[in-house]
Amino acid sequence: MKQRGMYFEDEVRANCILQNVSYYRLSGYWYPLLKDKQRHIFKDGASFDNAYSIYKFDSALRKLVLSEIEKIEIAVRTQFSYIMSQEYDGWWFTDSSLFSTPAKHAKTLAKVEDEYNRSKAEMQKTDSQIFWGSRYDYGVMVAYYHVCAEYLCSS
Repeated sequence: MKQRGMYFEDEVRANCILQNVSYYRLSGYWYPLLKDKQRHIFKDGASFDNAYSIYKFDSALRKLVLSEIEKIEIAVRTQFSYIMSQEYDGWWFTDSSLFSTPAKHAKTLAKVEDEYNRSKAEMQKTDSQIFWGSRYDYGVMVAYYHVCAEYLCSS
């Protein structure tokens, strides 16, 4: 990179960053700093710190955007669950007629069961049996968002 015109303010730091982030991952971030994109020659004044700053900005932006997308996803799933429970009942997901195909319904129920079985919250499973009357109910609580997503995607 140095031979192709990139400036390094602190080569030891740059080397450490490359060992932790990798050349390949950072290479996309110095693309705008290239004068000759065929031969990978950098523009005058292009520095490793510039490329790393772009990388850090992109990382922070990605985290911010994904955080907001997660909030939207949770809100949509929550509203979907609320509407379906109000329209039908809390066990709406067991009604295969509400799914586009029997196969998608079976797949959804299998996901609920898998989520339940994968859960490490033994105390909550026990509480679910006591308060809800069946172990399946806790699986519903754990996997409810997965069910909603499956239902939304199958429509």
